[in-house]
Amino acid sequence: MKMEPYRKTLFSLLTISVIMFSVGLNELNAQYSIKWMNVGNFHSCYSTGMALREGEPYRNAAGQWPSIDYHSGSICNQGFWMGATNFTDQDGRFFEYKVSHLGPRAGGAIQNFPVTHTIKSKFNPEITVDGKKSFEKYAFIDEVDATMKADREMTVVNNNVLGVTTTQTISAFSQEGHDNYHIIEFVFTNTGNVDADEDIELPNNDLTGVIPFFIHRYAMHEASSWVRGGGSTWGKFTMNDAVGDGICGDIDDCPLDADNDADGDSICGDVDECPGFDDNVDS
Repeated sequence: MKMEPYRKTLFSLLTISVIMFSVGLNELNAQYSIKWMNVGNFHSCYSTGMALREGEPYRNAAGQWPSIDYHSGSICNQGFWMGATNFTDQDGRFFEYKVSHLGPRAGGAIQNFPVTHTIKSKFNPEITVDGKKSFEKYAFIDEVDATMKADREMTVVNNNVLGVTTTQTISAFSQEGHDNYHIIEFVFTNTGNVDADEDIELPNNDLTGVIPFFIHRYAMHEASSWVRGGGSTWGKFTMNDAVGDGICGDIDDCPLDADNDADGDSICGDVDECPGFDDNVDS
């Protein structure tokens, strides 16, 4: 029995399958552009998907502070989800609940569609070494505006399958007293545009029960976390404290509990009428 024609056919089929699979992955993962906000002492990158999926653009790249340090990123992954109730899509299909989602690992390529991704700067310095441009993170400046308030501003716009256009604006400063944070603003507009083109697929898009949802998985300093190990690069040993008093949770009866409510009776204030007792009973 001659196997050569069979082998050639099998090899051809495997080659075609690999090519198709590679193209599919490229479409899913290369759809969103990622740009750096790299002024001041805090650097981070932002995607037209509105979130950085795990490994984008590399390991825990985003959230670098201090930015001059080697691999000082602290964000493992992010997610951007949005849900609505009683939704009818452009094909007339009804969904009691409909969710558009990207991240923390899912592609989201057929749910979020990038429109624009631009950077405006108060100035555009050029650093050269021996006559050649030198930079750690390249950022192409689309517009220079000497009158703007922030030193640099990034604008990201995308549409999702709910017909909501999301505009994200990130502002950063290089002044040393304000160079360790970014101001991020989101604007959600019900445009009825469910893809990347200018056509409005849902002109009468009455949305109900809309909830945007953000996922942020933080980790330790990226370079040092590999030394420590034990899962710290994936967020282990990371404490998220929304208030700043060491009491974890979004609902905190008394900010700075240890000082303001030492006896644990939920009566907040620097002056406690009955220290060590329950003010709800004693006075």
